[in-house]
Amino acid sequence: DVVYFTNNLVSVDLILPSVDPNSKNGPFLRLSDNSGWLFEKKHGEAIARRLPVVKGLWAFYAEDTGTGGMQLRANPKGLRVPYYDTVYEPMQLIYCDRQVTSPVTNIASYRVQGTDGWLTEKGEDGTVFLLPENKVKTGLIAYEVISDSVPNYVYKMPSPSTSGGALPMVPFNPFNKGEVITCDVMRQSLKNNETFLRLSDGCGWILVHQMNQIPIVDGNWTLVVLNSVGVAMRRLPIDRQDCKTSTLFNPGEMVRCDKKIKSTQGTTFYRVAGKEGWVFDNRGDHVMMRVYATSARGSTLSNNDDEEEGWSIEFVRGMAAAFELKEIMINEGSRVISFQTDANERINVYYTTGQLVQR
Repeated sequence: DVVYFTNNLVSVDLILPSVDPNSKNGPFLRLSDNSGWLFEKKHGEAIARRLPVVKGLWAFYAEDTGTGGMQLRANPKGLRVPYYDTVYEPMQLIYCDRQVTSPVTNIASYRVQGTDGWLTEKGEDGTVFLLPENKVKTGLIAYEVISDSVPNYVYKMPSPSTSGGALPMVPFNPFNKGEVITCDVMRQSLKNNETFLRLSDGCGWILVHQMNQIPIVDGNWTLVVLNSVGVAMRRLPIDRQDCKTSTLFNPGEMVRCDKKIKSTQGTTFYRVAGKEGWVFDNRGDHVMMRVYATSARGSTLSNNDDEEEGWSIEFVRGMAAAFELKEIMINEGSRVISFQTDANERINVYYTTGQLVQR
């Protein structure tokens, strides 16, 4: 049997009054995961009380706590009963449409949009589970190290497992001045101004320290291998032995690439198309590879705060669903989606500019 304890929060989807108007039991509450029923009152004694639920749309990233992901739960707080087999991977973006706050711990829980399951923002020990969307930026980011003082370790995760706890670290060869590193997630600390970067090879997190962000150029390049023993692909755009992978491109082989980073040291790194690895054009005065064909599309500083990215169609539809708007039209040529309110008002959303027009 499942037992619920005092101060547990449970989610219900049906309230059924007792058929006997003189009964001291009820109303009866059906748990939203269909696992059973609870009483609101039993023998006249209050067993449960209703809490206010806030309707809206929230976006979070699942925190990287080192446990391999967050499992969707059947209830906001209390028993850690899994809900289906849904697990959100670290740094996965999650949209939620309901919020309830525990009156005892003041910790909020959120219902994941499109489900009846819940996630909690943090544990009672201070462990953060959900990161607000504005604290995280994703996409390929390149930094060049400008000092030899970058620490020789990486963090397994970007936040302590408990409030005030130490960040677990693993040994790592230090980054040297002039080397280029790539990251796929940038996140701000919730407690201070520190910024963490997740290395794009997945080996861990580092603090932004003594580094400058440099441009990444998108395009199509075909390079031919000239080095007599070939060129081994690197996990990161760094020419050193500990970054080598098992992939070797042989002399004369053509390699197609889709991104380019030029370091201030004169070496240009290219990301191999279809692979999470890098090759490079020269080692000092020795030519390793030569560009055979090229078609560049422009230079960008990934995740620049000044960029206008607009809204995705999925985001707009999620926002509309949270406020129960009916979609009546989409014109991808004009980049507009139209919705209708209960009062028959029309709202046009121009999703690439974020402009809303109500008629």
